[in-house]
Amino acid sequence: MANRITQLTSEVLAAGIPAARISTLAAEVLADDNPAAALSQLLAEILADDDPRIQASQFSVEILYEFVHARVSQVAGEILVDDDPHAHVSQIVFEILYDYPLPPFAEFTMSNLIFPTLPGLQWNIVKSPQFHTTIVKHTSGRETRVSNTAYPLWKWEMSYELLRETQGFAELQALCGFFLARTGSFDTFLFADPAESNTVSGYDLGVGDGFTTEYPLTKTYGGFIEPVGYVDAGSLQVFVGGVQVYSPTTWNLITPNTLSFPAPPAKGSVVSASYTWYYRVRFGEDVQDYNNFMYQLWELKKLTLEMVKP
Repeated sequence: MANRITQLTSEVLAAGIPAARISTLAAEVLADDNPAAALSQLLAEILADDDPRIQASQFSVEILYEFVHARVSQVAGEILVDDDPHAHVSQIVFEILYDYPLPPFAEFTMSNLIFPTLPGLQWNIVKSPQFHTTIVKHTSGRETRVSNTAYPLWKWEMSYELLRETQGFAELQALCGFFLARTGSFDTFLFADPAESNTVSGYDLGVGDGFTTEYPLTKTYGGFIEPVGYVDAGSLQVFVGGVQVYSPTTWNLITPNTLSFPAPPAKGSVVSASYTWYYRVRFGEDVQDYNNFMYQLWELKKLTLEMVKP
């Protein structure tokens, strides 16, 4: 028999693929004698112990066959793979590549440039924490909810009421040039939220237990603790038992936000640190609309920044 998952109702008939695990809202999987899984999903994850070629991620699927490279990106669809190595796909959005090597891409490194601080920022900033929850409503009225994120992704909407382009006050050039250098929403950068302090002083990270060697660098917002996006290595000061210890003999910073000790701190000793941190973000859109309302005076009514995971 084949594995089959139907919308709003999960039904697994395992036969030969006991390692398959699927969590989905709308999916259908047919896999018989072919070890390569075929899948149509909104949200799914497959773990196959004996077949490392199978990979799946949220909202996208990549299937690597032994003899062909088939790549499928879809919103809704159906893939049937049995003894025939060719896939039949019916979907809204799709791309299939057969026997075609992917072109090489240049290695891309995220920039660590800091978003410029400009005086024209208007105090009408919308700051939005965003979670992602999968909710399935049952006919009985009950719900099944799965939280897909332990920490929020933050989003900011801002506006600049005054950007000068006169010599000595080149705020327009600074902001627009920064946007152009990032290629719109392509590159990421660092951002200090003007409404939130990005410095932490003497923050307790934990108590040594004689085993733990890594401590995530975090921040507290209204009592909620979450990892910071990026720590400035030059600002980091570390204390064990109230005594400052120094890098690299005692500790190291694992970019972007983890404090690592070559040997675990003594049991019962408090590990604390002081540091400057930033959100890692990107521009929310690939376009910015600058309004020249007076000679050499501009405004930008909407600028969106979205946090990305480090």
